Amino acid sequence: MLTAIEHFSYYLLGTDFVVYTDHKALLHLFQSSILNNRLWRWRMRLSNFNFPIVHVKGSHNVIADALSRQGWLDADDSPASPSIQPSSLGGEDVVETTTLVE
Repeated sequence: MLTAIEHFSYYLLGTDFVVYTDHKALLHLFQSSILNNRLWRWRMRLSNFNFPIVHVKGSHNVIADALSRQGWLDADDSPASPSIQPSSLGGEDVVETTTLVE
């Protein structure tokens, strides 16, 4: 996540965006005050961006599955292009969200 956000920082600085992830431990990056040095550095590097982190259960995160399995397809198969919409993440799909608090 950190590498991707920094790579696209030119587009993301000054805009609001949402990070959807099935990695629940990322939620604690901005909530916990007890962090090791590496996590503090990550937190400081991400402090310039305004975004919430939304946890999506791994079984409901079809985009991640589709992206990680595209290389397994034969040349004859055409991969489906799944899309995820924030409105489709209601109910039990979204477990928890967090936002950066300065």
